[in-house]
Amino acid sequence: MQIELNIFISGVERKKGKVTIEVPNGATVKEALKQYEKEYNIPFAVLNEKELVIIVNQTPAKPDDVLADKDSIKIFEPLTGG
Repeated sequence: MQIELNIFISGVERKKGKVTIEVPNGATVKEALKQYEKEYNIPFAVLNEKELVIIVNQTPAKPDDVLADKDSIKIFEPLTGG
């Protein structure tokens, strides 16, 4: 399956813009992040240690949610401030 992925986390060096990664059928958000780590040499521990906001197709999601072909994932750090 092809998944579109955008990661917006400070301290994570990443390829700019959207990337498309290949994951097996039935892959989860967490597995897609691991594939991103493998393809772009990003330490998954950096992503795994942070509280993340995960959006799949404009809907809040969890790391164990199963993806479908052509899904779009956006990963953010929680926003704070006042």
